[in-house]
Amino acid sequence: MPESTLRRPLLTVAVMVIAALVVALSAFTLLARGTFTSLRLTDTLASGWVAVGVRAPEGQGGVVTALPVGGPAWKVEPLRFDAATAALSVNDPNGLSQAVANASRRPMAGAVILDRLAWAGLVDAVNGINVHLNHAIVVHRVDGSADIFEPGLRHLDGIAAATYVLSDPSGVRLNAAFSALLLDLPTDHNRLTGLVRSLGMSMRATVSEATVVRWLEFWQSRL
Repeated sequence: MPESTLRRPLLTVAVMVIAALVVALSAFTLLARGTFTSLRLTDTLASGWVAVGVRAPEGQGGVVTALPVGGPAWKVEPLRFDAATAALSVNDPNGLSQAVANASRRPMAGAVILDRLAWAGLVDAVNGINVHLNHAIVVHRVDGSADIFEPGLRHLDGIAAATYVLSDPSGVRLNAAFSALLLDLPTDHNRLTGLVRSLGMSMRATVSEATVVRWLEFWQSRL
């Protein structure tokens, strides 16, 4: 076979290899710059349900709701289980996750527990949330004063939102309030990360802070 005939396929292979290397290098550069962050989000989340609990002061239990992550389904459900309340009383996210798994028979991705002040802080960070009250609530302030929120669409600050969710053991109010909170949380990744980190020990979870942020981003993308 002539030498010139051999060169053509060799040149073609060489060009294809170089092109593949250029594409790979470009993809690596974009990945390093964070361009593919949104694409990586759902790929790295373990599918399952997340129990989100708000803990009452002084170990008095709390309320819990559940949300799915890592899959196409979108649903927020109130849950009322004695075992879940017990786990909230001792601030045990692993126990909360297991209790919800046993009671609901669902695969769990984990759990997050926010104490009353953490929940109030999140609500205040977005300048309050709008919820529809079916019944009036009385909010007692630190200075001894009290506010009454009548039925209807109301704007609640952090303490009022904490009173609102904790006064309903069924979790229906937490269901509504958490959905309202997701609408107003920062969509910027760095700001949301900073907000979650600011909660410190007032938030307990079965996963890292980074995963909690990714859960929040996943839920925001489904609203």
